[in-house]
Amino acid sequence: MINCTTTNSSNEIDAHTQMTYDIIGYVGGSILSICLIPQIVKMIRTQSAKDISYVWQITCLVGLIFIQTHNILKNILPLVIPGSIEIFCYVLTLLLKVYYDYRAKQKETITIKDNNHNDTVNSPSNSETTPSSSKTIES
Repeated sequence: MINCTTTNSSNEIDAHTQMTYDIIGYVGGSILSICLIPQIVKMIRTQSAKDISYVWQITCLVGLIFIQTHNILKNILPLVIPGSIEIFCYVLTLLLKVYYDYRAKQKETITIKDNNHNDTVNSPSNSETTPSSSKTIES
């Protein structure tokens, strides 16, 4: 049987153990807080976010906000600082997603309009021909 009680009657851990816990928290939190940076860089380089899901982003962001609120209320500093950076990165990816999706939609709209315009300009009904012949009138 495992004894889960502490030898310290006040249930406090010593300073060395607490520092070890804090270091583990800072390292883990730091890794998680920077894990989105490669994705952000890729989005900026490719100027595209079409493969990023809004549902995934919003779900992660809401979950992080709840966890961050818990960390703040419990004053768990090793997780508050990296958690804030991680929330910033998720907000940044969401903003980039909105921006690049908007730009892609604008380019698509312009391309469709240009194609429709070219079809109209090149159609036989708009060419300058005389009704009696198929020769083009030169100006």
